[in-house]
Amino acid sequence: MHTLLTLLGLRSPNQAGFLSFDLSADGSLLATGTELKGDGAPILFWDIRKPKEPLYIHAMTHSDDVTVLEFSSAANSNQELLLSGSSDGLLSISSPREQDEEEAVSQVGNWRCSVSKCGWAGQDSAGQPLVWSVSDMESFATWNHQMELLDNYVDLRLAKLEGTWETKNVIDATWTADPAPLVSSASDLLGVWVGTSDGNIGLMTSSSRQSWSLHRIFRGGHTSIVRSILWAPGPNCLISGGEDSKINIWPLGQASGQTPARKPRNVDEDGDVEMGAGSPPSSKSRSKRVIDESKVETKPGKKSRIGHM
Repeated sequence: MHTLLTLLGLRSPNQAGFLSFDLSADGSLLATGTELKGDGAPILFWDIRKPKEPLYIHAMTHSDDVTVLEFSSAANSNQELLLSGSSDGLLSISSPREQDEEEAVSQVGNWRCSVSKCGWAGQDSAGQPLVWSVSDMESFATWNHQMELLDNYVDLRLAKLEGTWETKNVIDATWTADPAPLVSSASDLLGVWVGTSDGNIGLMTSSSRQSWSLHRIFRGGHTSIVRSILWAPGPNCLISGGEDSKINIWPLGQASGQTPARKPRNVDEDGDVEMGAGSPPSSKSRSKRVIDESKVETKPGKKSRIGHM
């Protein structure tokens, strides 16, 4: 993140460091969140074609580090929203094209704990947006469009799962609706990506606070905690980054006309993907790790929407 913002030459007026950023769907507006410095932690909005100074600033939305910013994917820029999360415990929904901050902020939820990650979680039955959030204590929550708390899962590290899986951290959450569902025979499902201390990745869902199901496990790609996950529905692949300085690409299925670079390394008897087992790859293929999804079965488990969604 710092490399990108440095290349653009962005500087906050109070010299505060940038902690988060996101780009609008049409690529015309960049939002950056800063660390707390002095009395504020502003959100700055930029035209990336003219990055010498921000277009405008929302200085009062948060009172501590702005840890997360995420634009909605509205087709019309006038309808798009900006979700922000902060160490002050607040999650805010605002209109990013509105310069007047008092007019821009429409909904605020107070989680009363530091927000480390948050994102959009699809829509409810009325077509209104839903939100998910993760705290720095690995708790997980879902919210409606008025930022009213729907479900609050105290600590996902304590969630009871079948087998020997032990969750170390919550990595991200993914809305698994078509065209490329991550959980077979399910749609409109919010999946939570979790990790172990030795770098394994799991996708789990819940039908209640007491019932969790682990649908997929990705093993062997990392040797340390995974901190970042990006699911790309277009190419239908998962990209992961960990503390071991590795970035891995996990194809989740073969798109039309695609040919895997090579055979899968190993698939265990439970159908879980193991990237590191088997003979070592050749020097030419060492940087490519492809899983043949046709030979991988998803883990059995409950497949229902999380909480009230």
